[in-house]
Amino acid sequence: MKALGTALQGQDTGAARELYMAMELSDKKWLLVLGDGQRAPSRHTVEAGDTGGVMGAIAKAAGAAAVDGTITTSYVKDAMNPGEQNDPGVKLFEQIMAKYYPKGNIADANLIYAMSVAWTAVNALQRAGKTPTRQGFMNALTSTNTAANPFLLKGVRLQTSKTDHFFIEDLTLTKWANGHWNAFGSFYHHAR
Repeated sequence: MKALGTALQGQDTGAARELYMAMELSDKKWLLVLGDGQRAPSRHTVEAGDTGGVMGAIAKAAGAAAVDGTITTSYVKDAMNPGEQNDPGVKLFEQIMAKYYPKGNIADANLIYAMSVAWTAVNALQRAGKTPTRQGFMNALTSTNTAANPFLLKGVRLQTSKTDHFFIEDLTLTKWANGHWNAFGSFYHHAR
């Protein structure tokens, strides 16, 4: 970890507004070391996969202008987006978090994603029959066709078959602005 900071501190291109970033990734936490080559680098730790946390760390190191306008793809709702605060799926997510994981960070997109996965498993169990068996559960998983998952963006369809086990093939573009992701544009279907 010390090597990351040393490498960044030694960078000096003289260019204005350049940001050097090194990441040490693990399955639980990501260490980000950010620097401009002029000052000592700053260190930030975020939950693995927490893109909002990464964006926040970069904004702290380089200013909001450095991240505002960044574009990526998504299919899950952003609980931090003010435009989604009244969404029933976001409200359900917040209720479940408050009851079962009150110390959890609702800004961590991994958590709402995990709830979407749990919802999918429960949905399959409900469709697996009155007395579910492994085969019934597998049949339900491989015949999923629903857009009802409350934790996914409106329009995202979960669809599988006996030969296609890829649940989510719908993506939309999303842009970072004012501390959260904002979905825009139409969905890209069968995007994999």
